Amino acid sequence: MDPSTTQLSNLSSTGGNGPMGHNTAQAQAQDAETKKKAQEMKDDLMSRILTTEARERLGRIELVRPEKAHQISNMLISMATSGQIKNKIDQDELVSILEQINNSVPSETKIVYSRRSNLDSDDEDEYDL
Repeated sequence: MDPSTTQLSNLSSTGGNGPMGHNTAQAQAQDAETKKKAQEMKDDLMSRILTTEARERLGRIELVRPEKAHQISNMLISMATSGQIKNKIDQDELVSILEQINNSVPSETKIVYSRRSNLDSDDEDEYDL
């Protein structure tokens, strides 16, 4: 594990609301600074493991589905820190990883029909006297 990934994991695990739960302006500033540093390290690591085209594709995914992009980024970072990634991942390899993820997770598409009551119903005519 290289030093930057160790720092990234340390920074991401040391979040919180300051000492004993007090959330002061100083603690908030420190939390913001910690998150900023963690994001910079994450971006640096992603630039080392992804080609430019793959990063652009991941950025487009993030625009549409931020939670999915976050999941993919975390997975790639864990793969890189465990030594599973030897070379930079190009766009084609990223697409194959995305397909594997999509095939392993069942889609939860749900269609809901909402029927409106029609004010011009013929049933009302039957009750007029």
